[in-house]
Amino acid sequence: MRKKLLLLITIIVILVSFTGCKKNDALLFKEDYESVNEKETKNGKKHRSLSIDEENPFIISSAKEIVEKINNKDSFYVYFGSKICPWCRSVIEKAIEVANNNNVTKIYYVDIWNDEGEEILRDKYEVDDKGNVIKTIDGKEEYYELLKLLDNVLEDYTYTKDEILSKGKNSPFIGKTYYGFPKYTFVNGKLVYKPYRTAKIGSKKIAVIGIGYPSPNGSGSYDNGVWTYGDYTFLDDNKLFAEVQKHINTLKENNFDYIVIATHMCKSTYESDNRYIARTDTLIQNTKGLTAVLQGHYNFATNAEEISDKGGRSVLLAHESGANMNSFGRLQLRPGKVTSYLLDERSDLDVI
Repeated sequence: MRKKLLLLITIIVILVSFTGCKKNDALLFKEDYESVNEKETKNGKKHRSLSIDEENPFIISSAKEIVEKINNKDSFYVYFGSKICPWCRSVIEKAIEVANNNNVTKIYYVDIWNDEGEEILRDKYEVDDKGNVIKTIDGKEEYYELLKLLDNVLEDYTYTKDEILSKGKNSPFIGKTYYGFPKYTFVNGKLVYKPYRTAKIGSKKIAVIGIGYPSPNGSGSYDNGVWTYGDYTFLDDNKLFAEVQKHINTLKENNFDYIVIATHMCKSTYESDNRYIARTDTLIQNTKGLTAVLQGHYNFATNAEEISDKGGRSVLLAHESGANMNSFGRLQLRPGKVTSYLLDERSDLDVI
């Protein structure tokens, strides 16, 4: 009897030990996403550094479980993503914050890539030497089940010629032909053209300085600590600010009344993302003498706002008109007054 009791106690201790060491899904999710912080990607870049809340709502799941939940007509949230997906990493912290603020306590998580970035759920296609698209890996059975179950809410990820043309239905350029060609370049990282265009309207002199975008998805890239900004290559953001300030000073010395920046950069979104410091707001804050900044990158319309420059003077960060040519932003320059507004029906956006 005593031996049986000791054996029972031993089994209980072992079970308690194992259950006590088991990590919950929230912690597993946190460790998984933080495990690749600043590690090099297969493209030679670095993964964004994340700090995942331990109180995150994620529950490790599978496509099979999601199919079952849909068939059971359950109501739930699901997130399909990967720890090495750059787009996923760019929004996951904000997504957790929004979920917590709205008392969303459960989000089922389905991983779609392995650690090498290869598909583990969907079909995989490759382009052969002749330009033909060939399926090399079939998606899982539950992937096809999801496509069927979600068919009424999912759109085909394709565009016809007519659909592409319809995106420009509101464009004022319809019926006109424009021709463009490379006019300027740079050699060995040195600018070999004047980085701004000027015009005189009546008695007023206007200059527009053009800047690309510091992002692997834009016209620039990030490689070994060096940003390539369109036609500029800089070691750090301060050099960009100094370069822009130099041109502002030159224009001021030549009595230009209005100095505007036109750029694909957008306003800072995530303060923790140190690689994306150079944005339209920080550009304004680290220079002085600008009149306004025309930003880009966003695929939706944004409000205009005033931001103080390095000298404490207000600079207009103009409306972003969004994507698909559904609207156009207009910057109006008048003596003592600079305004921005959208040329469409969006009356809910503020105008400065």
